[in-house]
Parts: sequence; C-alpha cells; structure tokens
Amino acid sequence: MPAHAPPPERPVSPGTRAPERTLSLSGYRGSAPVRVGNAAADQLQLDTYGELLQTAWLYTTACHRLDADIARRLAETADFVCAVRQNPDAGIWEVRSAPEHFTQSKMMCWITLDRALHLAGRQLIPDRHAARWRRERQAIAESSTTAASVRG
Repeated sequence: MPAHAPPPERPVSPGTRAPERTLSLSGYRGSAPVRVGNAAADQLQLDTYGELLQTAWLYTTACHRLDADIARRLAETADFVCAVRQNPDAGIWEVRSAPEHFTQSKMMCWITLDRALHLAGRQLIPDRHAARWRRERQAIAESSTTAASVRG
C-alpha cells in the first residue's frame, strides 16, 4: 500500500453506519474532496432501482430463473418506485445539495417499471400490481414528453 493511502476501512456489519469524513488527500488527477464513509446511505437515489430490475431482466433473458424470495422483492421494488418516483432525489451523482428532479433518475424509474412488467408478463415475478406499474410507467413517459415540449 502506498505511504499516502489511508488505512482500509473496517468492514461494517449490517445495521451500522460508517460516518463520512473528508481526508486531506487529493483524489484521482487531483480531485477533491476525498471522502471515506457513506453519507449517501441516507440519500434517496432513484436510479439504483432501474439498475436492479434491468439486471434481473438480463439475467432471466439468459434463461435463468428467479427464486420466489427474489421475485417477491423485485415486485416490491417496483411498488416502492411507484410510491416515490415523483420525489426529488440525490441522483447518481449523490449531490450534497437539496434533492432535485434528475432526468437520469426519472428515466431509471421508467426502466424499473418497464422491466417489472416484462418479468411479470413472463410470470417470473408476482404481477398483482402490474396495472399500477403500467399506469406509473405511462405517467413518467407523459411527464417527460411534457417537460421536453416546455423546454423545446
């Protein structure tokens, strides 16, 4: 390990927090600040759910099956996105300012619901809330179109 590198963080057990702190180091190509810990654990980041459902969709497209617990959790994730998708978030960039409405986040909410619908349509996840997923996916698409025409 280089002499200037910070000591590795101790593993954190579930339910505990690694408080964030700033180090007096330069990061890659002089970037700063260099932080250790995880203040992002308390942020809403809507993009992550799209990544999760996209991964599950790709996994099943390669002819793999989901176990019942994972399938249930993926459906619950789609339900959660329906409940929070209109909220501003910290985005993929983990901004330190007040939460905002990021295009990337809204797009990934659409991906979450679209992939959940595809998985449900193939009977790979529970589909009892599929109608809501479809409505919310459509609402995201319509709000994106409206926002683009207002800016255009």
